[in-house]
Amino acid sequence: MHLIEEVAEYYDSLAHGYHQRFCTDCDNDVKDFSEIRSLISNLFAGCNVLEIACGTGYWTKIVANTAESVLATDVNGSMLTIARKLLSDYSNIEFEEVDAYFLESIPNHFSGAISGLWWCHIPKAKIHSFLNILHSKLRPGSRVLHICQLEDLDSKNHTLDSDGNTIALRKSDSQLYHILKNIPSEQELKEILAPAARDIQYLRYPVSGLWSVTYSIQ
Repeated sequence: MHLIEEVAEYYDSLAHGYHQRFCTDCDNDVKDFSEIRSLISNLFAGCNVLEIACGTGYWTKIVANTAESVLATDVNGSMLTIARKLLSDYSNIEFEEVDAYFLESIPNHFSGAISGLWWCHIPKAKIHSFLNILHSKLRPGSRVLHICQLEDLDSKNHTLDSDGNTIALRKSDSQLYHILKNIPSEQELKEILAPAARDIQYLRYPVSGLWSVTYSIQ
């Protein structure tokens, strides 16, 4: 639990200025991000979408452009405050401060789900429980999309813990954080998802350094 809490604390420390520093740069890799935007827009057109770890709302906005509705969730109220302000013109977005591992308060009527740059922060021991509770909020046949990093460029500062988690050192506000950076291979992802998913499709975006996986809930 300490690693999970440290990830949350780290992103809370980054909230002020996060969107300008990180999200604005996302559109510089035009080809990769135009492909991802098209994937999101087509996948969730007309859907009621649950978003995990929405941050300041970069992916939320793309989803909301074609979705029927979006419930954007994050554990950090500081991030949600910024997202609400940036996306105040969207009447089809609601926000809720909730821990991704404890979604009991979330209804189970969604027809789509997305997480962006979140998978790498999940402890290996929590992956199945996270997916189980996420999938329980979706109708059969719902489409799911996860987007995350192909690699972490600061690998020289990585260590492995006793559970096989990759830990990266990050500094913010003069404080050092130990951040989960688990980056799965395509085969690992497919093995993890196979029991609950069908039509699994994995894509790589080498210019932007991202991967995506889409699937349907059985």
